[in-house]
Amino acid sequence: MPTFEPSLLVITDADSAPTMIVRSRLRTAEAAFERSRTGYLTAKARAARTEGALRAAQDRVASLPQQALDAVQQTGSDPKRREAWTKQVSEVGVLGALAGALDDAIDAPLAADSALTAHQGAATALAAAARMHGGNVLALQKAITTVRASMTYDRDVSAALAAWRARQQLDEQRLLSAVASARATSQLALAAELESGLRVATSDGQVVTSIKPGTTLPGTGRPVSKEVSTWIAEALAVLYKTGFPRGSDDALHLAIIIDHESAGRPTAINLTDSNALKGDPSFGLMQTIGATFRAWALPGYQLKGDPVAQIIAGARYGVNRYGSLAQIPGVAAVLAGQPYRPY
Repeated sequence: MPTFEPSLLVITDADSAPTMIVRSRLRTAEAAFERSRTGYLTAKARAARTEGALRAAQDRVASLPQQALDAVQQTGSDPKRREAWTKQVSEVGVLGALAGALDDAIDAPLAADSALTAHQGAATALAAAARMHGGNVLALQKAITTVRASMTYDRDVSAALAAWRARQQLDEQRLLSAVASARATSQLALAAELESGLRVATSDGQVVTSIKPGTTLPGTGRPVSKEVSTWIAEALAVLYKTGFPRGSDDALHLAIIIDHESAGRPTAINLTDSNALKGDPSFGLMQTIGATFRAWALPGYQLKGDPVAQIIAGARYGVNRYGSLAQIPGVAAVLAGQPYRPY
């Protein structure tokens, strides 16, 4: 009989669905194993019994001829004893017993063969069940290994996520600290720029980059006044709200125009050019004629004597005609080291 004992495997972690399937198959194989082993043992006991009966029958059959020979020898010359022996055979039924023994001798081997065949079949089934059982044990062990590997992976992923979250929190703390530091630095820088006049706080609360008062302008060498710097900042704040194209040197370009057109005086007026002869003289910081001012002024900034309104109308006119403040002919000429040209 093949020797095989089922292994009892215990899974300490929560069983997954695949593991439960394998465990079910294992239990089925173990049940089949036990049934086949019981059948085997039963067949083996039956074979032993039939083998004993077979041997007893064989012994009985073998003894019958000798008994008959002994009786013949004892009674061979004595008629009376021969007659008695014949009567004894008839009465006792030795021949019937002999026939029964012969039947037993024939049946016993057949029964033994049948038991042996059943025994061999049970042994074969047992071996097949043992192989199946062993395969299922290996499958279960593989499933357990897979589940445990998956759990290890989950733990590794959880640890990695925890480490990432810790780094993220640290990065956020560093970012917040950097932002706070930048804001503090920015506020200090803004305060310094506001104090110097490079940045101007407008009347509506905006902070606009202007041109620093005292800056020497190219072409004339005159310094920018604080008033002109403030007017430019106020005008740019209004213009930018309307979609006016932004440029990094808008304040400088406007300062150049104002310096050459009016020397920074909002009350300047030209009474000698052709426009004056036509009755519409150029006026203000940007020296626009009345028609141009009215065409390009914005609502709320339509007073001809308002310096901010003068800059707004002149800037809008110049950008509309030339594309940008930097492309106005006078600005481009001065920045190129050439004489200023009116726009």
